[in-house]
Amino acid sequence: MQRNKALGQTFTDTSIVRFMLDEMAYCGKGKIIDSSCGNGAFLVEIAKRIIDNQGEKSDLHGWDVDSAVVNECLESLNQMANFDWQVKTVKDSLAEALEEKQSAGLFQQVNNTLENNYLHSFDYVIGNPPYISYNESSSRGTLFFQFIKEGKVKLNDVYGVNLHSVPENPKKYAPKPNLYAFFVALGLGLLKDCGKLSYIIPQTLLTEPDYDVLRYHLANFCTIEKIVIFKSKMFIERGLKQNKAAATSSLILFVKKQQAAHHHHAKIAVYQSSNHTIEVCLENIRKGKFVNQYEVSQKQLRKNWLNWNFLKQNEDFISFAEAYLEHTEHFTNYYDHNLAMHQFGAKFYFDGGVELEEHFFEETKHEENFEIVDNAQTNRYLLSTNPRYYSLDKPIKPLQGSQGVQVFQQKYKIIWRKLFASKFHFAERNLILWNNNYLGIFSNHKEEILYLFALLNSPITLQIMRGNFMLDDEKYGMFMTLTRIKNFIKIPKITPEKQPVKDKIIGLVENLLSLEQIKLSDLVDFSNVLVQKFDSLEAEGNLLLLKSEGKITLCNIKKDQHLVEKFAKENTGNITLKSLKNVVL
Repeated sequence: MQRNKALGQTFTDTSIVRFMLDEMAYCGKGKIIDSSCGNGAFLVEIAKRIIDNQGEKSDLHGWDVDSAVVNECLESLNQMANFDWQVKTVKDSLAEALEEKQSAGLFQQVNNTLENNYLHSFDYVIGNPPYISYNESSSRGTLFFQFIKEGKVKLNDVYGVNLHSVPENPKKYAPKPNLYAFFVALGLGLLKDCGKLSYIIPQTLLTEPDYDVLRYHLANFCTIEKIVIFKSKMFIERGLKQNKAAATSSLILFVKKQQAAHHHHAKIAVYQSSNHTIEVCLENIRKGKFVNQYEVSQKQLRKNWLNWNFLKQNEDFISFAEAYLEHTEHFTNYYDHNLAMHQFGAKFYFDGGVELEEHFFEETKHEENFEIVDNAQTNRYLLSTNPRYYSLDKPIKPLQGSQGVQVFQQKYKIIWRKLFASKFHFAERNLILWNNNYLGIFSNHKEEILYLFALLNSPITLQIMRGNFMLDDEKYGMFMTLTRIKNFIKIPKITPEKQPVKDKIIGLVENLLSLEQIKLSDLVDFSNVLVQKFDSLEAEGNLLLLKSEGKITLCNIKKDQHLVEKFAKENTGNITLKSLKNVVL
């Protein structure tokens, strides 16, 4: 039966359900809920344990927004026992704990209705919550998100969890956590004190900046009992006939709603193979095969709430990362304008793009317009050229957090694709970034930009970034955001003794970039040209036509015909042979 993929539904294999219930030590006793129950993968196994252990059937609860799968679930449960199961279709699971949802006096009634109904009333919360973007959830008119729009619910208090910002690190932008983060908050709100939660969720919990709030809350206000991290794809999208693995990496979280003891250590299990079936994978974890198992102090998780991807790494990487931090200093001296002016006499702008109006795009370069960065060849360190241009006197709308047009007026730039494509690129021509597909560091200080360019492209930096942010099986790979650059890339401590090394690095970078500079003479054969000055140029097929006082000199184009054609279109009048040979494309 086909389902609505937009609901973020996923089918959960029975072996995963049993594994999660076993790890929670659930034996059929205690009040339990799956607030996104689907067709009952969790509830059917829970019901078996209740029946086998003579538990209370009324302790089983399930909610879902899809009436079709709820009916499937009830059919399965009724085949096991004829009972009025507490499983129902709801308009919105997130808002289901809020009674009188549409009343004008919503919050006058909340405390009473919540305490007497669902909040703080469950011993166990379990499930595979939906994975839907914030924008999609909002556009669908989900009731809870409608309350957020109306100001009736605040992002900084979702069932007691602040999903906006960590107290000491307020966000300067509007965060948009995925729907699964709201279900984690709901789950914690539904639990009694000392109750247990287990969810299958994406590994974005470990890395992404919008989930720093969850990492912070879990580390500070809960006991993290265990995190199981997989390389295998653990979900199957229900809307695709239950036969296509979802493109997301997975982990299983086990927490207790109780502040951790001072010396508590969380158990970590990282499964090493991506080739095993789910059943084999889970059986191997039970036996300790193909799995890296260790413990990490919750104190360390509290300290490192910015990123938990280190949990996936081996001891060698963790030791390497600690040594990296010990011998480096923060990036602040560059992105803090006051510190940068004091130390370098120049500002360094870490910025993204702006909104441009496409009907003002031009295909011909003029002295006053700026090249629009829309593509970067990944096999070059010099930023490749782009075919469209924009004038700064045309409408430009800064995006949130942008520092304005002054950014693009800096002479030297380091540019990279946010969806990282292996290289940071250098440029010193007029550029403007359109939207936020590309990001950059901009300054008039050439030497320091070249030095930063070398550091960012170093194997050490790339290893740090991959170790902290690369996720297995994720659809999009690794995002290299400005925040990540600022927080996780460090600068070597430069003493007077080390300054010559830094100077040598800068010189080597200049040599490297010069090797990539393509001259027109590399592409065109000028060997038979005797005329020294020309009125105009024209590319025709594999020939470059040099025109002078009605006479035409033909030159063979050896390669990269499109670059020669582009140059010929953009350059006319009073052209010397010497300048043609030496021009850098």
